[in-house]
Amino acid sequence: MEWLALGPSEWAAVRLSLRVSTWATLVSLPFGIATAWLLARREFPGKALLNGLVHLPLILPPVVTGYVLLLTMGRRGPVGGFLDQHFGIVFAFRWTGAALACGIMAFPLLVRAIRLSIEAVDRRMAEKAANTGPDLMRAIEKSLILQVLDQNWKEHLLHMDHLRHAIGLRAYGQRDPLNEYKREGFEMFEAMLDRLREQATSMLSHIEIRAEAPQQAAPAAPAPVIENNGIDKNNPATWANLNRNAECPCGSGKKYKHCHGQLTA
Repeated sequence: MEWLALGPSEWAAVRLSLRVSTWATLVSLPFGIATAWLLARREFPGKALLNGLVHLPLILPPVVTGYVLLLTMGRRGPVGGFLDQHFGIVFAFRWTGAALACGIMAFPLLVRAIRLSIEAVDRRMAEKAANTGPDLMRAIEKSLILQVLDQNWKEHLLHMDHLRHAIGLRAYGQRDPLNEYKREGFEMFEAMLDRLREQATSMLSHIEIRAEAPQQAAPAAPAPVIENNGIDKNNPATWANLNRNAECPCGSGKKYKHCHGQLTA
């Protein structure tokens, strides 16, 4: 391993490169995520201007970018002088300046990569997952994907069975049936996976989850009091078959024949 036989000065250069790249990434990553999220998810005045400023280091020559950084972040610059006097941070001709230059030059590429990743996520799906909750959304996704996978897998097996019965005809075209079966089977499997992703994504994007409001039970109506002989105390129409010497169901205390069952001439 002769390539590891480096001298002290060479190892110092390697450590310096690692330090510069690490600090450039750590410092620029939070700003890159915030900027990419703003450009991908928000509409505001000056969005095009912000996008242009972010990509400006890719357009300007590196010499111009370095000169602007030297004027701005140097010890006599407005920003560099303030940081040097109050915090003791110096960028000019230091490794910190190299880290700053690396972060600024790589910032447009960082923002673009993160922005494309955020835009690839469906906004409706993200809002639905946030409103539903991660646990419930994962359970719904698993259940739905299993159902779609089951249906597509059955169809795939049926198509493979049809292919198996007809693949022998490829020999008439001077083609190896085994190789043709493997090739077309793989293409059908890839098509099934694409169809599975499309169907699952479409169904998840259109599904609506609604929480059912608790239903209040209606108060039960009082059950009519019915005696053993079928007489309802609240319905005088059922008193016709009552014994005339029995107490009147109206609650008067009189016999039925002297109350509601009294015969009229």
